[in-house]
Amino acid sequence: MNSRCNEVKDPEIISGEDVKREVKDDSNCNVTKVVYYFYGDRETYYSDEYTENIPHTWENGVCTVETCGYVCPHQGGESCTAKAVCTECGMTYGDEPAGHVPGPAATCTSPQVCANGCGYVYKPATGHNYSGMTSLKYTNLGANHDVDGICPNCGGEIGYVEAHIYYPNVDGGKKCPCGAINPDYVAPIPDGLNPEDGWVYENGEKSDFTGLYPYDGCLFYILNGQWQRGANGLTLIIDEFWFLANGQVQEHHGFAEYDGEWFYLDGEG
Repeated sequence: MNSRCNEVKDPEIISGEDVKREVKDDSNCNVTKVVYYFYGDRETYYSDEYTENIPHTWENGVCTVETCGYVCPHQGGESCTAKAVCTECGMTYGDEPAGHVPGPAATCTSPQVCANGCGYVYKPATGHNYSGMTSLKYTNLGANHDVDGICPNCGGEIGYVEAHIYYPNVDGGKKCPCGAINPDYVAPIPDGLNPEDGWVYENGEKSDFTGLYPYDGCLFYILNGQWQRGANGLTLIIDEFWFLANGQVQEHHGFAEYDGEWFYLDGEG
């Protein structure tokens, strides 16, 4: 009899379970159980039915759970270098591996990988060619500047940040290529006689010149590169006599003494 007694009392479980199994999805065995609950008179009872999901137990791709027998269709686990291993049951299946297939060539930003999608990298991304950038533009002038340009390898716009660089062979180190002025720049002294320190300069360096040197339309006595400011009177310079005042050649007409002797001058020397 499949009915409930009208008496209100807690049932006493007397019997076990009637069980049937059926596969309703790929991931589990669906086990339907019917349980009979008998009352104390052992004649009246009621039944209850419920379903349990029990994971498959695999052996050679077949579920070994009682009465299940579900056959795994196998999926995933493909490889270019080994036979596939099913991600569901763990069984090796499929054809022998065919090996990697090279995909498109590597670029500045993308590696060359296997075309089968296995992820194998033939060659890493080459990276942008910053040293060969063209169409350079400098922005954000300050302690640093941005350098933007075109990558010669891929044609894309790229850039980087760097501190100012003052090249000695560019304006003597006065300016960075971006236009920023070197705060430590010291302008070179121009060639010629510098009246401030009295030296003769050649190529920005002090000279060792000795002789008369033209400056501002006059001639000045230079000894080993330095103006002899105190040279006065008749002076022998490079085997010639010159009359000087404060190191400058003077037009002198008359007598002048040199080394204890007197000479008559009619002009500069």
